[in-house]
Amino acid sequence: MLSATPELEYLNFPQPYATKTLAAGSSATIFEMIISGGYTGFIEDVWILWRSDTWLEWIVDGVPATGESRIEHDIGSLDSPKKYNPPIIARNFIRVIAHNDASASKTFEVLIDGVLSKPKTY
Repeated sequence: MLSATPELEYLNFPQPYATKTLAAGSSATIFEMIISGGYTGFIEDVWILWRSDTWLEWIVDGVPATGESRIEHDIGSLDSPKKYNPPIIARNFIRVIAHNDASASKTFEVLIDGVLSKPKTY
């Protein structure tokens, strides 16, 4: 008998953690995951470390993930990442950009974890 729902295959996010030190007055992408190969991403756990005199952009498929275009606070914590249930869906990319407006270097840390899924092919 044929099933109306396709069987799915799942993969964990390959590199959910990233860190980067930014020089004073600079901006850079801290985390980026390009989603391809027919997969859809499901973001389930997030920790984004914010630093004073900085701001962040968390973008999923070209749109601010939380509705905030400028994030000036932590999201979750290392010991207790913010849970998203239902998960945030990503079809093309996930990106976190940090902007260091401070007069000193700052180190940023990001954990964005979840699964990639696509219909199984036989």
